[in-house]
Amino acid sequence: MVNSLQKFESSQDWLTRWDNNGIQTLIQVEDNTNVDQINKQLMNYVKNRTNGEVTFSQNFLYPMERWVTHNRFDNSGNEIEGSLKNIRLFSIIAWIVLLIACINFMNLATARSEKGQKKSVCAKLLVQVVNR
Repeated sequence: MVNSLQKFESSQDWLTRWDNNGIQTLIQVEDNTNVDQINKQLMNYVKNRTNGEVTFSQNFLYPMERWVTHNRFDNSGNEIEGSLKNIRLFSIIAWIVLLIACINFMNLATARSEKGQKKSVCAKLLVQVVNR
């Protein structure tokens, strides 16, 4: 069943208010667009639209390629590390695990080679004893 947006909007009260974040708006701009100038106009758009009633909402354009790694902002709209912090943490843990695995591999390889050397020495001694 397909509804028109006007019919849906008339039945949903929350769509007509400016104090919700129920709908995200995605915008595609041209490569030569001055994003900072647009962000200055958008920053207090909701506040101006509601005559100062809604003060907690700040709007700005943000590139999609940074959504995953830089997904947190402070109260003034500046980026905070977000998921990038977790990526760094897990990368460090992965390198430590890899280092421990390499050390363990070298330890096992050394132990096996020593075991083989002991067998070889015993065999040589046995051959010398038999040949006398």
